[in-house]
Amino acid sequence: MKNKKWLKPLIVLVVVIAVIAVAVAGIQGYLASRSVSLTMGDVVTTVYTLSSYFVALGIIVAIALLVVLAAFKLKQPLRSLVRMQGLAAVILAVAVIANLICMGPEYGIINNAFGDTYLLSDATIADSEQLVREIADEGIVLLKNDNNALPLDDVTKLNVFGWSSTNPIYGGTGSGSVDESTCVTLLQGLQNSGFELNTAISDFYTNYLDTRPPVEMGGQDWTVPEPTLDEYDAAGIFENARSFSDTALVVIARSAGENADLPTSITDEDTFEFTGGWSGYTGVRYSSNPDDIDPSKSYLELSNREIAMLERVKSEFNQVIVVINSAGAMD
Repeated sequence: MKNKKWLKPLIVLVVVIAVIAVAVAGIQGYLASRSVSLTMGDVVTTVYTLSSYFVALGIIVAIALLVVLAAFKLKQPLRSLVRMQGLAAVILAVAVIANLICMGPEYGIINNAFGDTYLLSDATIADSEQLVREIADEGIVLLKNDNNALPLDDVTKLNVFGWSSTNPIYGGTGSGSVDESTCVTLLQGLQNSGFELNTAISDFYTNYLDTRPPVEMGGQDWTVPEPTLDEYDAAGIFENARSFSDTALVVIARSAGENADLPTSITDEDTFEFTGGWSGYTGVRYSSNPDDIDPSKSYLELSNREIAMLERVKSEFNQVIVVINSAGAMD
């Protein structure tokens, strides 16, 4: 048994890990029962927020472990006394730091998660969904219909251009944020309406960039994602699209929301970074595309890359429809 002194600490470690795993699963289940989702992004942001607390706890635990290891050189009963005091110090440190976390940075979240629950009835949810659909329908505005391009009664195949076609904006920042998990995407909606889409274009866009630059409460990356014409040509997109259909739909999107004014000048200033904290991001980036930097332009104007793409589409296709997608917050 003397040769297996490592066995007891190993068992303790396994038990601790198991308890933590069960606790995390229990918290996940509890939050799910209260219609609260916990994503990996939430976990990462929380870890960044609480990093100073974890560092303090790690230092205390490390000191306690060093003391316990050093105690092996002591004789009984002093050795057992020191080891018990080390364990007590760790437990006390965990209790104190957990209390500081619960009463400090995580107080609001814990209060919301464990406070009184008010659930909406099925009838209220159904009425809300119907209202949202009506608002969406009323928010769609036909600005122009040159040459009676719409409706597309005689069109079955459609080329959809614009990177935002693969990543539309469903809501803005802050109060304008929405749950996107059940959204019908723009491309899905077109397919549901009976159009056959050119997947070579959508695959090209998702390979170029599969997530939208974050525009959030704490920090904003206002970059308008769009490949260069050289990248379009290298992938043979326009040649493929012309053989697929003579009709093109171009999607232009802009985000908005509370806590940040829309840029009135696209400069090369870049202070945007992920730092954790209450929103995860700080600072601002006006564009990560050097050829889109233009201090004379505002965020609501077409970027240089968008202009080049749109002009090329207009020259290549007989019928072109432009869709403007935007979302924000209203308090």
